[in-house]
Amino acid sequence: MKQPWHQFGDHLPNASVGDLLDNPNYNYRVVSHPLEGAGGLRAAKKHGLWREDTGELLGVVSPDYEIVQNEVGLRFFEPLVAKGLASIDTLGLFAGGKRFWILARMNLTPVEVLEDDLIEPYLLYTQGHDGHSAIRIQPTSVRVLCSNTISWALQSSETPKFRVSHQRGVSEMIDELRRYYLDSMQLWKCTSDSY
Repeated sequence: MKQPWHQFGDHLPNASVGDLLDNPNYNYRVVSHPLEGAGGLRAAKKHGLWREDTGELLGVVSPDYEIVQNEVGLRFFEPLVAKGLASIDTLGLFAGGKRFWILARMNLTPVEVLEDDLIEPYLLYTQGHDGHSAIRIQPTSVRVLCSNTISWALQSSETPKFRVSHQRGVSEMIDELRRYYLDSMQLWKCTSDSY
């Protein structure tokens, strides 16, 4: 497939997870600091989320908000790519990094609806650093390229959708979902290979 025409997402079909982890455009760090008001007074129970490399304010959160770095999203796909069950297709950022998403093409047989009309299976991971966007992980047939297609994918899918809030234990929940998808895709591939 070709590069998305509007350049919002980067089409990276040959990229390894290691390549993406080494790319500071995607694997930037997000840090949290208490907000200060006029005269250096701290705002009660409010922290700012900043993109460490640019210093850009991404969102305002409570002190118990748990940051999930983009590295977690990138590593989510590591075992799937390593076992040949998926390959990175496209990833991108919106609003200077307030939202981050990765779309992987699942290496399963596409469904041919009509002659030469294939529905490709994908797995979407999206998260926000804006203070109100949860982490969402789900299969989809929508090729995500921009904010509109993310919205379409998240709303139109009838497959299991997982939404994880930025709260204590979020990393463990993401690890559980990784294992779920790895087991599900291995089972699906074994079943389809036997036909």
